[in-house]
Amino acid sequence: MSSQKDLNTVVMIQCVGSRTEQRPYCSKICCSQAIKNALKIKEVNPRASIYIFYHDIRTYGFKEGYYAQARAKGVIFIRYDKDNPPQAEKINGQLRVTGGRPLLEKKIIIEPNLLALSMAIVPSNNKELSQK
Repeated sequence: MSSQKDLNTVVMIQCVGSRTEQRPYCSKICCSQAIKNALKIKEVNPRASIYIFYHDIRTYGFKEGYYAQARAKGVIFIRYDKDNPPQAEKINGQLRVTGGRPLLEKKIIIEPNLLALSMAIVPSNNKELSQK
């Protein structure tokens, strides 16, 4: 495993498995955590290229400041349409992420050192607790 100093290109994809018909809810912590992680990587390696693909960025309250800091430090936010999420694949041993930008109607291809997915938080089946 490489250290944060070795990370030159990082892609983070938000809302993986959430904001869908099966799970229409927002997990409420993923965006803030992804942005905090991006800021930490930038702190260790300011020249790292960091891309965050998002459906909707949701940073609540004081965490909105993290978003502004990340933008100021060069983190690139790319919105995707829920019907056309970014795709990841491995080609000849190299990770490749392809995503669209709805407004530009163009595909973006990124070959990151690291891909981080913000997965849906699925609650445990605890009906008794939820009724209290």
